[in-house]
Amino acid sequence: METGQNKTTESGKIRFYIMGLIYRYGNRSVRVPSSVELAERFGVARRTARLALEGLVREGWLIGRRGLGTYTNPARTFFSDPQISIPLVGLIYGRGDNFYYDTPACRMFVRAEAGVSPS
Repeated sequence: METGQNKTTESGKIRFYIMGLIYRYGNRSVRVPSSVELAERFGVARRTARLALEGLVREGWLIGRRGLGTYTNPARTFFSDPQISIPLVGLIYGRGDNFYYDTPACRMFVRAEAGVSPS
């Protein structure tokens, strides 16, 4: 049986994978794998994969099309210019909250936490 922490971690891996697709394809609508495909890929229960997808739909990152599948929402992107490509870092905080930052922002957070001045 999965614990709540394991579900958060596994759901977070799926979210990070899908956010990577959204980031990579920008303002293009791309079909994301089904909950069955995601469950197989990540070795989790289908319910865990389905909950991750449903959360991203609720947040507006994905659009479900009955009978066709789930697609990225082209209206919701990280950057207004699809040519910009900065690596993202996904963080899962203690309560299971997921956040995605670009690399410069993560460096700034790490330096602030360590008490190092920006260079």
